[in-house]
Amino acid sequence: MEDTKKTIAFSNFEKLSKKEWIDQVSKELNDPNFERKISWKTGEGFDLFPYQTEEDLEKIKDLDLQHNLSINRIDENYGLRHWVNRVDINVKKVSSSNSEALELLEKGAEGVHFHLEDLDEIDTKTLLQGIGLKYCDVSFSLRVASYKFILDYIDFLKEENISPQELNGSLSFDPIGDYLECGDFPRQNLDIIDYLFKEGKDFHNFKLLTIRSNQLADTGASAVQQLSYNLGAIVEYADYLTKRGHSADFIFDNIQLHVGISGSYFLEIAKLRALRSLVSRLAIAYQCKDYSAEVLDIHAEPSIFSKSILDPYTNMLRSTTEAMSAVIGGCDSLTVPSHDATFVDEPSASSKRIARNVSNILKEESYLHKVVDAAAGSYYIEVLTHYLIEEAWNKFIKIEEEGGMLKVLDSGQFMKEVIAHRNKQIEDLAYGKKIKVGVNMFPNVKENIDPAAIKHYDFMEADDHWARPMRASAAFEKLRLRMESYGKRKGSANLPVVAYYLVGENLAMQQARMHFIESFFGIVGFPLIRYGSDPKAMEHVRVVVFCGSDEDYPNFIPKVIDKIDQGERGISCIVAGNNEHISSANFEEEIYGFVHARTHKVDFLSKLMDHLEIIVE
Repeated sequence: MEDTKKTIAFSNFEKLSKKEWIDQVSKELNDPNFERKISWKTGEGFDLFPYQTEEDLEKIKDLDLQHNLSINRIDENYGLRHWVNRVDINVKKVSSSNSEALELLEKGAEGVHFHLEDLDEIDTKTLLQGIGLKYCDVSFSLRVASYKFILDYIDFLKEENISPQELNGSLSFDPIGDYLECGDFPRQNLDIIDYLFKEGKDFHNFKLLTIRSNQLADTGASAVQQLSYNLGAIVEYADYLTKRGHSADFIFDNIQLHVGISGSYFLEIAKLRALRSLVSRLAIAYQCKDYSAEVLDIHAEPSIFSKSILDPYTNMLRSTTEAMSAVIGGCDSLTVPSHDATFVDEPSASSKRIARNVSNILKEESYLHKVVDAAAGSYYIEVLTHYLIEEAWNKFIKIEEEGGMLKVLDSGQFMKEVIAHRNKQIEDLAYGKKIKVGVNMFPNVKENIDPAAIKHYDFMEADDHWARPMRASAAFEKLRLRMESYGKRKGSANLPVVAYYLVGENLAMQQARMHFIESFFGIVGFPLIRYGSDPKAMEHVRVVVFCGSDEDYPNFIPKVIDKIDQGERGISCIVAGNNEHISSANFEEEIYGFVHARTHKVDFLSKLMDHLEIIVE
């Protein structure tokens, strides 16, 4: 038995270097340039090879700064990897918000974040009554600065005999973040940050400065853009506060970064790991004495950009994988929004409950809290993190050379680059280069959408100057809502029908292209039938799509068109296929258009709906 074990031991296999592995693959594929074909075009300024080895780690100097080696800050009994399950409360009425907070904390939340932007006066005692500030994470955001709030908060703590050092949470008042979002930057608001740091000198785990870059993720910015922005904003605040007499150590200890998480799973894990390393590098530049990567407090939230009103329950899946990226990447707190939060006035109780429990499931059922740093040791993620670090640092240096983040925002150059990256992602969806289930592929054709029930839609419109939240799927949503509105007015039974017509003898191509056009026209809600299968529905056929092989089209389509013209009038004929690959000289004049995998879906469908006079009055 012992001899058998020795025979099959992995040590008996010859260890190959990465170069030897690549040479062998190149030889077997008979392609010396195969690496270019399988590399990931990240859009972040670099390409990433999918095969990484221990050799690739040799070029990473500060690998230890990538790792999140901290255990939970509150109580070791929580587990080796603790993050706070935080929920948002928009405060309209203080008493009801207090009741809501108490209920949420009883039902699984570990922290609450009170949004106080719309209130001029805040009754701190009523808002916090009964909340165990020592035992949960309580945070606040202020849009309009309130000197009074922090004084009231400190007085409330004294009254309740709570030491500031026992608190966990954060205060979000971010003038630069407001400027990024709306273009308004009263410079005097920086004085309020100075005031908060003076009054909050005794706070320890309650972070006094939250820098928001989540709105960049909501806008569609790249990971490198988000990382460089965080560094630039930290420098703006740090330079200002050190001039006001605050130590760099105190400043860096009191920063929380609020980041958005998009749907690129591994990239988002790497982004958070890169963030810790980059801020550590920045702290070293400011000569902080005892700063370590674990000190940085990161609050994460799935982005709006990746969500959709189409097949909205898929948003649950998107938010869950984004939450996993955040946890594995090393967030300290996490807010998971309801799947319908971006398009209804008030999410339902059930949707809020599901969202709140995502974080709990990742702990209690997926056991992500059992491992300190689940991504440590992954060559792929560590190399990806390294590339992000280098690209983001180089971009940050360039921003500093141009005068700093505020100067770059003033010039509009930074947002111009963000918008270019956003538009590229939107175009990739339109061309089908990226797939979003329920949006540009695999639509839920049985879904009924009530346009009147969709709220906040105008708020999701793109802005070409400032970081405004939007959904990448907005163009597809507009077309679907247009069709739904038309159906409400005309009656769903009177919607124009698309009929697919199977031509030729190649059954495989017929089926493949039939399934393609089912998805293509289904994404905007066209009813679809097989030509001639339903006499009643045939009365409403306005589009016929030919499905077959490129080779069969020249022989069969002219005959079929003549047949359709004799029996039906006003029908637009479309071919499933690329006209560049089809000999169509004998029928192209009678064809409305060609659709294929690289057709710009939004443009084609929008023009077709115009042609069919599907309009919203």
